[in-house]
Amino acid sequence: MKKIIPAAVLVAIIAVLFVPHIYVQFEFPGPAQVLWNDQHGFVFLQKNQQGWSVTPIQYLKSALLSAAGGYDPFTDSRADVTVLEINRGKVRSYLVPNFDVLSGVFPYKGALYVMYYENGKAEMPKNYRWTGESFDPILVEEAQRIRADFQFVSDLITREGWQSQQIVQNTNQRVSIPVTVGGEHYFVEVQSPGNWKNVVTLREPAGERTLAMYDSRARNYLSRNQYESIFGKK
Repeated sequence: MKKIIPAAVLVAIIAVLFVPHIYVQFEFPGPAQVLWNDQHGFVFLQKNQQGWSVTPIQYLKSALLSAAGGYDPFTDSRADVTVLEINRGKVRSYLVPNFDVLSGVFPYKGALYVMYYENGKAEMPKNYRWTGESFDPILVEEAQRIRADFQFVSDLITREGWQSQQIVQNTNQRVSIPVTVGGEHYFVEVQSPGNWKNVVTLREPAGERTLAMYDSRARNYLSRNQYESIFGKK
């Protein structure tokens, strides 16, 4: 029995120090855009999340590095995009999970696209078309054909009869983007009540709805199940 007790204590110490059981999640805004014409409007909001799945020792190390002005890399990350569609007086919301290439949506011949460029060419397999509920990948050949038909995205948006504006966040001020769709007036508003805090709202004829809220400095301590529901099984 004397030999078993020290072994059990050792196992407990190892479990406390080295088995990941502290789960921390951060969230902060990613790219955001308003895109609209006379009859149709869209709001695209990307939410980025990063997480730690660490031991107490690793967590202490990260805290010390943070206090000293450094940082410890996150162990997990993901991005999701919320798409708000305004059409015929109705507002519909869609969630596109695990989508992290929202670099600017643009219209082209009746469809909406988003592309990832490298060296100015659509060569990477990160080119997508909006289907009405999600972003589906398209072939590189199709992306190259579309890209060859215009020089600047801003000129293409104007040519297609649309308007676009990026949503700038973390400005510590209130920003309001007026949007008129189908003769009705909407406002996409960004408020920053404090450093690193953002609230994005949509003011519509029927009232006001909150689209997103961020506190980029908040540490959210989660259970293992909560953490894995966001970042997957560990």
